[in-house]
Amino acid sequence: AEMFRVLKPDGCLLLAVVGGSTLPELRSSLLLAETERRGGVSPRVGPFTEGADVGSLLTNAGFAIPTVDVDTVRVGYPDAAVLMEHVQRMGEGNASVRRKTGLAGWETFVAAVAICDGMFPGE
Repeated sequence: AEMFRVLKPDGCLLLAVVGGSTLPELRSSLLLAETERRGGVSPRVGPFTEGADVGSLLTNAGFAIPTVDVDTVRVGYPDAAVLMEHVQRMGEGNASVRRKTGLAGWETFVAAVAICDGMFPGE
């Protein structure tokens, strides 16, 4: 509702979002580390929307002519620890209502770094 209030009629809305295939190496490493350490998993990265779904979401929100363009940008990090720090500093926490609360434990994140760096060297 707020977007429609501030946009002029037929105004242009430009936005950038991360897609569903974002951070696959980190997500799989966290899954393995948490399964090994805690016997189960909780999503550590919020759910992502696929590019194909964004147009439908915009139409359902009331936009008349949504146009979606998808670009793939690959960014390298020296190691998984730096990547996790950047993700945290960007404020990309998990907003899922049903996620496990509390910390996974430092050892889970250290294990995820080791798994990620071992399975995906230089990616």
